[in-house]
Amino acid sequence: MPSTRLATIKKQKRFQEVFANGKKFSTSNLFVVIECNEVSANPLEYAVVASKKVSKRAVVRNRVKRLLREVLRQYVHLLLAGNINISAIILFWRTPVAKPSLIRLTDVFAEFMIIVEKFRNSIIKRQVDEENPNNID
Repeated sequence: MPSTRLATIKKQKRFQEVFANGKKFSTSNLFVVIECNEVSANPLEYAVVASKKVSKRAVVRNRVKRLLREVLRQYVHLLLAGNINISAIILFWRTPVAKPSLIRLTDVFAEFMIIVEKFRNSIIKRQVDEENPNNID
């Protein structure tokens, strides 16, 4: 498993580009925007968002963001499996959390795995559509 370098998205313009051009996937708790390019990007840019809708307390929002970053750091190789060139990813946590102890890494990981499956299915569907352009469902 080759290590993938991660870099944060710093500029608002880049954040908006990724949001406008990326593919969007969501679960009940997590919303993800993934931007794919033809050439591989190194390092992979990312952003993590937990708004005040998640919690008014900064402690809770910071915990959510730490957990999202950790899941991305540990499991980004699942997104990059195959010949997929991802240049940027933005993760948004949606649902409110009352206390920091109420959200765990396993909860975030489960949501991330659902997103990975949706992303892989969309890639497979796109490849099938490219191979059979006359196939209309």
